[in-house]
Amino acid sequence: MPVLTRQWCGPLVMLAATAILSSTLPAGEVRMKSGFVLRGTPVEMAGLNPTTERQNNRGPIAQTPLWMVDDGVRRFFVGYRQVERPVDRGGQLLQYETFELEHVARSRDMTPASIGAFVSKTEFDEFGRRVVTLATERGPVHIHQGITRLRPDYVKVESTSHRWEYGLDTPTLPADVLGKMLDQASDVTNHRDRKARVVFFLQAEMYRQAREEVAAVRRDFPEDAAWADETDRRIVQFVALRAMNELQRRQDAGQHATAYQFAKSQFPIERVGPEAHDAAREIVAEYEQALSRRERILFLLGMLEVDASDELVPRLRAMRAAVRDELHYENLERLDPFLRAEDDETLSAEQKLALAYSGWLLGSANALVDLKEAVRLWDARFLVLEYLRTNDPSRRNTLHSDLKALEGVSIERIAALVDNLPLPLEAPPLDPGAISTIDVPTKVGETPIRYSIQLPPEYSPQHRYPLLIVMHAEGRTPNYEVAWWGGTADQPGWAQRRGYIVIAPHYAEEKQGKYDYNVAVHTQVLESLRDVRKRFRIDSDRVFLAGHGMGADACFDIGFSHPHVFAGVVPINGFSDRYANYYFENGPDLSWYVVNGERDRNALEENARELNHMMRHGVDVVYCEYKSRGYETYFEELERIFDWMGLHRRATFVREWEAEILRHADADMYWIAPHDLPDKLREPIIWDQPRRRIRAMQMEGKATVGNAVYIRHPGRGTTIWLAPELVDFDERVKVSVNGRVKFTGYLQPSIEALLDDLRVRGDREQLYWARLEY
Repeated sequence: MPVLTRQWCGPLVMLAATAILSSTLPAGEVRMKSGFVLRGTPVEMAGLNPTTERQNNRGPIAQTPLWMVDDGVRRFFVGYRQVERPVDRGGQLLQYETFELEHVARSRDMTPASIGAFVSKTEFDEFGRRVVTLATERGPVHIHQGITRLRPDYVKVESTSHRWEYGLDTPTLPADVLGKMLDQASDVTNHRDRKARVVFFLQAEMYRQAREEVAAVRRDFPEDAAWADETDRRIVQFVALRAMNELQRRQDAGQHATAYQFAKSQFPIERVGPEAHDAAREIVAEYEQALSRRERILFLLGMLEVDASDELVPRLRAMRAAVRDELHYENLERLDPFLRAEDDETLSAEQKLALAYSGWLLGSANALVDLKEAVRLWDARFLVLEYLRTNDPSRRNTLHSDLKALEGVSIERIAALVDNLPLPLEAPPLDPGAISTIDVPTKVGETPIRYSIQLPPEYSPQHRYPLLIVMHAEGRTPNYEVAWWGGTADQPGWAQRRGYIVIAPHYAEEKQGKYDYNVAVHTQVLESLRDVRKRFRIDSDRVFLAGHGMGADACFDIGFSHPHVFAGVVPINGFSDRYANYYFENGPDLSWYVVNGERDRNALEENARELNHMMRHGVDVVYCEYKSRGYETYFEELERIFDWMGLHRRATFVREWEAEILRHADADMYWIAPHDLPDKLREPIIWDQPRRRIRAMQMEGKATVGNAVYIRHPGRGTTIWLAPELVDFDERVKVSVNGRVKFTGYLQPSIEALLDDLRVRGDREQLYWARLEY
């Protein structure tokens, strides 16, 4: 698919060379190794705060291990080792159109040092004024605010009653109110002011408003008609290219019907120009070709059955029905060898059918020409699905024996087959965009496990979806948190637009006011993840954990405790406390995007030690601090968070790792699962007990390129899971546990081990081929 870029962005923002009220600031950027870009003013930093600055500079040579990027509203802090060099410090100056608003200040009382959630707030009026109410120990405080400066990127908000100022992203203001503020700050009878307003809206990426301003210039200043026509033409073409990028994102999200209809109807050449028009026609042609290929495939399968042997026809009909039901735009390529063989006269009808039905199960690279062998693979598919669905151990033993008895069904083929399997558990009928609730089956006496879920538009089990697990704040509900990230069916949010499945475990009591560090919360999250993997098509390498308030506290705890599960963690308004104070070196391959307000309680001081250590040691961390703001949801950060998540994947099959644990529930780490752990790990920790020294227990795993496996853990026994990515099964393997050699020889991969792990975790992206017990 063609990918278009915003090639006219530079010329557009400089359209009005005579615009007035311009200001300048460095347009620098920091590009991280993940590809994530932070724009603003980059500054090298010695630490996150004075304490970490002293910790980072104990030697005689001054150190600046961090970068800070200030965009006016927020500061981003990232570690020097995660930054691509050279850093663009903003050698060229970017002009922004700026307008001023005046407000009369009253007495200027001090605002509280810590700013909690707003009790209430009015909307900004046409003069840029509003009133917010804060809850304080002395009761509610009413703070009068006014917008004093309008910029395309952010507006400056100052209190006329208190000492408090900060920035708000300009797109967070209603467009009609922003337009009225510009009316107050500019002279609508002055054509230079009117052109400046056009540039303002362009720089703010508010293109509908920019076109309306252009139309007003054309109407009120006929002498500028040529300028208006050329500007309008460029805006329309630029918007078309921007729409093409959004269309590409919809394709990536599996929303192909939307992409097809949009490309077919929204890009007439006379309106968008030849480049966008041709790209849209290419997309339409590719979709229509895929539809044609689908019909051709089904026709050929039916036609070739006529020439197959009679005893195979009933099986072939059932297999064709399964292919018909599962055939999708994204899996057509599995049948490429079959389509290429259509006119090959050297192949029989049965050989062509074998290419189709084996390629469907194993992928195009593994297609076979032996139809009986292909049929045996379909028998294997049936047995594997039954194995994954049953809870009866004796039934699984029988199914495993049947699998072993199938000729030509190796573990390599089972692993390839797993990648293309239908979902083992039936998913309830859910409407995309709606928020539903699923109860996870549990044994009698076990704690009930429930999660809320929202599917994106055009959900299909043939597309692999990233998963976002969200943890709600105190005073909120799981459904509220899902809607915050994903919107509703009527108003789709960022998760739906980007094609994420969102779930919210019901992890807290209804009136719970803070996170209690209960291991039952970990169980709620991990079991919800395992269940959703089995019912919906999840890309296990793109599972993210996020939350607000006490849910963000849970994110720190769960993320550090199970770093091998997630691609990234996004705590908003959270504290890294208790277990996180000991676990922060666990999972150096796990990525973090942490958001706090500068005046939200004592957030930076609470989090600085762990975040500073992680940044210094090369962990992929972005710390986003909103300047002079307190406890808020920070909805305006959502698009940037999804951009960040789109660049991250889980680190799979980590060959070498170390971890510390304080709880028995945290011992399953990467590819080992210790058992018979010390009783100490089940004892509750009294965190506020004075003079108590808390010591974590050490764990370590290492799989060397020389086929040696070294493990250290505090248990009396352990289960070890190994995969081809960790050891070479064709060579001798040495396994050492706690300093003692437990195995030397050739490991035999096991279909049973692979399926047992898949049945429990539902993780198709990380398959283990061997299980050892010591």
